[in-house]
Amino acid sequence: MGYTLGKGNITVSDEGEPRVRFELADGSKGIEVCLTDEAKARIASANGWDEADRLGRHMLTDPEEELFIVNHAVAATGNP
Repeated sequence: MGYTLGKGNITVSDEGEPRVRFELADGSKGIEVCLTDEAKARIASANGWDEADRLGRHMLTDPEEELFIVNHAVAATGNP
């Protein structure tokens, strides 16, 4: 079983913040992952493609907790 936009089991909405939310089909459990303020600031400070590419490659080695905030208490029917 795969997930694709074409099959409709993934949706995209523009809410101004990069984040991802995964939910069980019955809405009983969910998880949301978003960027830390520090990670957002680092990304915003990149000037040009080359600098953004270098930053992205460097961030691949950063500890996950420096990049992401994980919320395990997300209900499918609304925000945490």
